[in-house]
Amino acid sequence: FIVLSFYHIGSYPIWNNDEGLYAETVREMFERGNFVDPSFNYEHRWQKPVLIYWVFLPLTSIFGCTEGAFRASLGILGIISALFTYLLAQRIYRNRTISLLATLFFVSSFAYILQTRHLATHMLLLLTTTMGLYFLYRLLFEIQKRALLSLGLGVSLGLSFLAKGPVGIIITALIALIYMILNRPRLSIKNVLLNGGIIVLSFCAIALAWYVYML
Repeated sequence: FIVLSFYHIGSYPIWNNDEGLYAETVREMFERGNFVDPSFNYEHRWQKPVLIYWVFLPLTSIFGCTEGAFRASLGILGIISALFTYLLAQRIYRNRTISLLATLFFVSSFAYILQTRHLATHMLLLLTTTMGLYFLYRLLFEIQKRALLSLGLGVSLGLSFLAKGPVGIIITALIALIYMILNRPRLSIKNVLLNGGIIVLSFCAIALAWYVYML
């Protein structure tokens, strides 16, 4: 899947308006020396949260604002998403073969190949959502390290929010809500307050800091 993620990623140009918006915004960040306030054509660009631009910064700072650097950044997100897909499947099925097949189906899908080559927020949102589902599953079905798992879930939700805004947390929140409605698990008030507090505080620290700063 590394080959699928990186094969010929720099061999074709930025090719549509959306890709141009992301690439030019990152280029202007370097030109202006401002990596917090995104701009396009030197006007504020606040239609998207800032995290997607930060994802592109490490490789573009090394290799320049090239097609390969931008798409390699998405390829790295894809590889991490595949890792969390494997870990989640392993937790659910406890079977290495099934987990490997699930990961293989994921990375060989047309959507995966497309989104690791198209400059947009989709792969970032997929990664943060998969992370959130992984920590949510463990938090619901495991009794150990619940504080740490709550922190992981809160950070994942915060990153999703910083990737796509409120829509970033809908999938994970809906799955958690449906599970609670269907299973009605017995929850102690102490655990709800402790773990819920960790989730909320870590979410706010990640998700809201940039918004508050911009305001």
